[in-house]
Amino acid sequence: MKTIALISRDSSRIKSVTDILDGIYNIVTLDSINRFFEFCFNSTPDLIVLNDDVIDTGTAEITSTIKSDPLFGHLPVIAIINDIVTLNRTYLKSIIDDYILAPFDEKDITFRIDLCISRAEKILETNPLTRLPGNITI
Repeated sequence: MKTIALISRDSSRIKSVTDILDGIYNIVTLDSINRFFEFCFNSTPDLIVLNDDVIDTGTAEITSTIKSDPLFGHLPVIAIINDIVTLNRTYLKSIIDDYILAPFDEKDITFRIDLCISRAEKILETNPLTRLPGNITI
């Protein structure tokens, strides 16, 4: 079962996402991007979902660092946003692979997550055993 790291401080958003995705994915909820590092070094997720309430310039810098790391750079990031104006933040465009506009329906969120994970698996250019860059990257 694929693992999703859901980073949010909003308990109602956590509940709505886990109600939809529970049983389809293993959901790990974290309240900050800093807690993600603790989790990630023990068990790497297949996808990161950032809720609107944790997205700021600090999160963008850390997520950018994750994306540039050879071990974690393949991880797709989806942002759950409350309004389309949020996408105008320049730092957000550089760290996310897709977004979901809230309120969302069950089919939309599962489709976008499935699509993001399958896209990441297709373009993964790392050795499956070591997760280090493979021939294409080198």
